[in-house]
Formats: sequence, C-alpha cells, structure tokens
Amino acid sequence: MVRLLAPLLLCSLVVAAPADLRPRYGNGWTGFKPGSALRMKVTREAPMRVPFVQIEETLLKKVTKLQLRLERTTKNQLTDDKTVGWWVPLAGEAMDGEKESRKRMENEKIQAAGRTWDCSVQQITVTGKTGRRVITEWTARNPRLRIKRLEKWYGPDGKPTTSRSIMLSKPPQARTVGEKKVVCIGYRGLSKTGANEERSETWHSRQVPGDLAGGKIEFFVKGKSVTTLHFKVLKFETK
Repeated sequence: MVRLLAPLLLCSLVVAAPADLRPRYGNGWTGFKPGSALRMKVTREAPMRVPFVQIEETLLKKVTKLQLRLERTTKNQLTDDKTVGWWVPLAGEAMDGEKESRKRMENEKIQAAGRTWDCSVQQITVTGKTGRRVITEWTARNPRLRIKRLEKWYGPDGKPTTSRSIMLSKPPQARTVGEKKVVCIGYRGLSKTGANEERSETWHSRQVPGDLAGGKIEFFVKGKSVTTLHFKVLKFETK
C-alpha cells in the first residue's frame, strides 16, 4: 500500500499545488529576510525523569552577502531566559576558517519512500583546522528533491570520527505547522560517534524558517536509549 500511495501523493501535490522542493544549499534560514522568526517547543524525555520543556524563539537579525546573523532566546521554568547570537554561512557547507570543494559523480538510482528516484550525485569536501568532512548528496532530478545525504567526519589525524546519514522517508505532503499549512518532507536520520548514536525522524519545509518543521531525535549510548528530544513548531513568521 505504501508503495502505491507514495507516488500518488507526490503527483497530486505537484499538480495541485506546485511547491519549491529543491534542497537548500546553506543554512535553513537562507532565503528569508531579517525579521523572520520561529517559536519552537522542545521537550526532553529521559528514563525515570520528568519531561523537561523549553521554548526556543529564534530571530533572523541580519543578512549580509556571505552570512546570516541569528539570535535565540530560550525559556523554561527552571532557569532565567537566555539569549545567544551567532553567525552562519549564507550558502555552502564551510564555516569560518574552512574551505570546500565540490565534484559531480555519476548519476544513480535510489530506493526511498516506496519508489525509485533517478538522482544526480555530488560530493563536497570541507577541510579546516579540526579535520575534514566528506558529504555525498543524492538529489532527485524531477522533482528536484533531496533523497539521501551521507556525511563522514575525519579528525586532524585523518581517522574517522563521526558518520551521519539521512534518507527520504515520507514524500512531500501538506501538513499544519505552526498554525499554517506548508509542504513538508519526511527524513529518517542516523548519526554515530564511537558508542554514541542518534536516530531521528523529522519533517522539513522550505517554507519554515530554519527548515525544521517538527519530529524527534533519540540518543543512545552503547545501544541504550538515554534521551529523546521532541520538536514542535508553535509559530513562525516570514519576511
């Protein structure tokens, strides 16, 4: 049934309401103007503990030719409100002090979300003082949609440290996010660093500042679940 429904859902979405599904190369705030904002509820759950709820309010303060300035205020019932600001690159993968190179790979067919996708493939290598990371992305050619992403991190000594991957799990579909209807794409992720592991099931949307439209990340140590974070968008504004 899933194999039959996935293509039908995708076709109906594209025909009825054409949406921009292209991968966002840069930060999830790229493309938005200053004043855009996101209010997110983050619930932390751990075995034998009371759930801890925090509200994160993120604001896009400034946009330059190369960077974005973000400001986030966190609120909870146990501590005073805390506000921090930081810069992120407008495009690309490289942060300050890093360099990146890209090369095109051979096209490849990928099975995901109940269908086969004809994908273009690119590999991005980012190098800096702390080591390097190699990112491989598989992007469907029609519609232009990210299907798979694989990151491999290496330390200054060249030894592997972390691997991260995401795979399309749900085809594009309309969902209510922060009281608005937007087009979302579902991904399943896996990250490993030594004995630590993260498993995620998240929704993403180009219409939502920051790109994350909800979902959860579960953390494991030596195969044992220790913490789960649940993300829910309460409200967002775009400029």
